[in-house]
Amino acid sequence: MSATENHGLRYYFLPVAWPQLISHYSDMDFWETEYNSHGTCSKNNLSQTEYFKKAYWMWYQYHAYQLSAIAPSPIYPGNYYYRIDLENAIQRVTVPASA
Repeated sequence: MSATENHGLRYYFLPVAWPQLISHYSDMDFWETEYNSHGTCSKNNLSQTEYFKKAYWMWYQYHAYQLSAIAPSPIYPGNYYYRIDLENAIQRVTVPASA
């Protein structure tokens, strides 16, 4: 990621939406690992910038930060969950109530 071209993405959006939580990694190391693990094989073969912009937009659009606030089973970072519980929590914040 070009630091000058993506200043807002690197210094504001990603640290808020996709923080790394391991103390001995820098944010850039973490995001590089994530892109190399997931972004390089994305369906649309997105560039690094496109991949992280899309990830941020989805986080913002679908209010993923609300996963930890939604009852009856809030999702918190660092805990283990069954796949169905994660899927249900994601559906609660991404599917409109009228659907």
